[in-house]
Amino acid sequence: MRGRTLRACALLVALAGFLVIGGGSAIAHGDDGTTLVVDDDLACPSADHPTIQAAVDAAPPGSTIYVCPGVYDEQVEIAKSLEIVGKDFGNQDAPIVRPVAATPNSTSLTSGNPITAVIVADHAKDVEIEGLTVDGSTAGPHNGCATQLVGIFYRNTSGEIEHNAVRNVNLGTGLEGCQSGQGIFVQSGNGKYSNVEIKQNTLHEYQKTGILANEIGTNVDVAGNTVSGLGVSPIIAQNGIQIGWGAKGDVHHNSVINHLYGPCVSTTVCGAVATNVLVFGPDADTRAKDVSVYENVLGKAQVNVYFEADKSKVEKNLIFDTDVFDGIYVPGNSNRIHGNTINTSDESAIWLDGTKNQVSWNVVNETPEGIHDEAGGNSIGYNAFYNVVAKRTPAPTALNTTALATPTAEVEEVTLVGLPSLTAPTASEVRP
Repeated sequence: MRGRTLRACALLVALAGFLVIGGGSAIAHGDDGTTLVVDDDLACPSADHPTIQAAVDAAPPGSTIYVCPGVYDEQVEIAKSLEIVGKDFGNQDAPIVRPVAATPNSTSLTSGNPITAVIVADHAKDVEIEGLTVDGSTAGPHNGCATQLVGIFYRNTSGEIEHNAVRNVNLGTGLEGCQSGQGIFVQSGNGKYSNVEIKQNTLHEYQKTGILANEIGTNVDVAGNTVSGLGVSPIIAQNGIQIGWGAKGDVHHNSVINHLYGPCVSTTVCGAVATNVLVFGPDADTRAKDVSVYENVLGKAQVNVYFEADKSKVEKNLIFDTDVFDGIYVPGNSNRIHGNTINTSDESAIWLDGTKNQVSWNVVNETPEGIHDEAGGNSIGYNAFYNVVAKRTPAPTALNTTALATPTAEVEEVTLVGLPSLTAPTASEVRP
């Protein structure tokens, strides 16, 4: 069995309980009726604070803070229920939070190591961040690899992160190999929890991970995001979306692409792989359960879906152009791998290292190997293969109907001629 070590304003007019902004769009007050307006040069009408942090400090819980276009050289710390919403002013709609020479302002709940976050929400409920550009391009350099750099960090905090652009979260020249640089990071600890919706964001130029959700107590809904890696990275194995260490959630309707580790050039010359979606749990206590990865478009990675989960689902994804290794790799058990379309994997479309998985109704085109059942004891049926060298390995010797409603249709002869040597990649997870 191949084992794997795994270990991101317009004119304001008060009107009948609403604010009218720009071209007449109406938006409600915060839950307690308090609204504050931020503009870096106070040119935006009704602006009452020049910095986001000043507005955060002044706002009662439940307030709404509108951020007008401008460049905000600051780190923002939130410890109360708030909405922070970027808004347009005239023809502009780009409120950019870009701190210069940022400093540590939080710590990891697991290691206690320092974290430098552009925006951090800590031990709060109902925190919404919407419509901001979070830019880490001038935040570093930092103290070597010792400090994690994060764009948006929710620490024992629940709420929403929507319609933001998170970019350039990297440590800079000479530190490219540090396992740091998370675009959006959600973490729970000490018996607390974080329920966070992460939707319709764009993330790119991060160093390690686009969206990261870790630890027991973390539950995320990651939907509709566009997550773009660096392409071929010479010294770091990136991950697009990671759910690990006991976190739960759904990953759906995202577009994730371009995560490739340069030194991984073949199945035998590869110290680690880059992944588009990494679901990770190293032991029984932290093994992911109740995780669903569905209806995503995933392309150009060394493993598109690395699924170390139990009793979970990978369904109806479009997966393409997997370099070196597998479209979907499943070291977990009792999962449902169903209805995926997997095109052009260099090794296999689906590799199973776990048992009791149900693999059905997947469509595979142009791979050396369709489904590799390394561990055995999996239910495999009603999959379609086109232009593959071997549909199943090891070749099925009898129908496998375990846990299937109807018998398998895979009884065709399997041809092994020309099949390359198959081996295991090792993913590189991150746990700040």
